[in-house]
Amino acid sequence: MGYIAASLGIAVVVFQVGEHFGARLARKQEFKDFVEYLDQIKSGVRIAGLSCNTDRLSPGDTCELTLTVANETPYECDLWVGTSAVDSQNNEIWNTAQDRMVTISASGVTSTKRFLTFPSDARPDTYDIQVNLWYGKRSDPTQSERVSSASIRRQLTVAQGSQGAASPDTGLGEDEASSTPD
Repeated sequence: MGYIAASLGIAVVVFQVGEHFGARLARKQEFKDFVEYLDQIKSGVRIAGLSCNTDRLSPGDTCELTLTVANETPYECDLWVGTSAVDSQNNEIWNTAQDRMVTISASGVTSTKRFLTFPSDARPDTYDIQVNLWYGKRSDPTQSERVSSASIRRQLTVAQGSQGAASPDTGLGEDEASSTPD
């Protein structure tokens, strides 16, 4: 009886060790699969078009950006859109509350909107617009990987009393992107 119990005890230990290493190998494979997925997203997803609804604003106004995103991968992916405006002195304006998640369709083109509100004390100047697509935690570039970037140089002039764009409703829902397959 003691021999059977000892044999069973050894078998259980061998099984647990094998299960542990099997789980480690599975996690390692999952990590490799994720890295391959992210590499494909980074090389196959790009901002194919970027436009702004105005070229003049007053401090406190909001501009509306339209992005067209092309995805040449077979994967649908959830990315976040971050935007900033940079003046001639390299001062940057951004609003993380307006960053938004968007689902990019697999093997297709997705259009989406992103708003950027200039603060009421925005410096009168001409601004470049920078847009980035990120994979990761929304509004946190330190925990995200940049997938694509686009910019419009000298796009917006902010001046006191400009006849700028009306401030649109910036309450876009998370799912208000449109997409079409290639």
